[in-house]
Amino acid sequence: MVYFPSFAGGKFIMNCLSLSQHVVPQDTQSAKYLANTPTDYQFRLQAILNTLPPTDQLAQWRSWEFGDTEFYGGSVDNLLTLWKSNQPTTTDRLLENLIKKNLCFFMTRHGGSSELVYRALEVWPNAKIIILTNYNKFWNIAVNLKNKNQITPNIIDYAGNNCESKYNSIRGNDWPDWNLFENCNYDIDKTAQYVTIQDNIQQEIKQYYKWHLIKNPIFCFDV
Repeated sequence: MVYFPSFAGGKFIMNCLSLSQHVVPQDTQSAKYLANTPTDYQFRLQAILNTLPPTDQLAQWRSWEFGDTEFYGGSVDNLLTLWKSNQPTTTDRLLENLIKKNLCFFMTRHGGSSELVYRALEVWPNAKIIILTNYNKFWNIAVNLKNKNQITPNIIDYAGNNCESKYNSIRGNDWPDWNLFENCNYDIDKTAQYVTIQDNIQQEIKQYYKWHLIKNPIFCFDV
């Protein structure tokens, strides 16, 4: 599961990782082919390069790139409901084949709440999690390139609590420094290992950040 706000560089990270023989990109046809020929690196590279729009079409990037819809055939949130109730989906056979062959695949979790990850872990309890942090500079560049002639969005609308401006707007005087908290993947229990935080302050922070509840392996990319 790759957790990041839109425009923060998550697809870039997934594209890079998709060049590995142990991973398939978020595209059904590519995944089906690579399940049988995982070391066809030229195919991998070309498939990824084909998702990059020309510079004069960056505003249409969504029609070029791979994503959950291209891989799962629909909204992940809708599919989670089907999986949870043991109802079949169109990609079940592909996913079973990838799991059998020990190949990794991605699921995007957009937004500013760990609840999105927690909900998905109810169905995929063994998933590893990738979190993108320190993405503000990348985000601002991407928004301007991919969002031309539109109103510039506010990062809080995409990142929720997991951005510095929102953190500073709700923090109390005794909350830890943002950079340390972000480096600890928004996990206050982990942060408390590096700096003294009173118990009542930890409980206060846990009302807004619940990453301490997730015990799966987490890999952090400092964008």
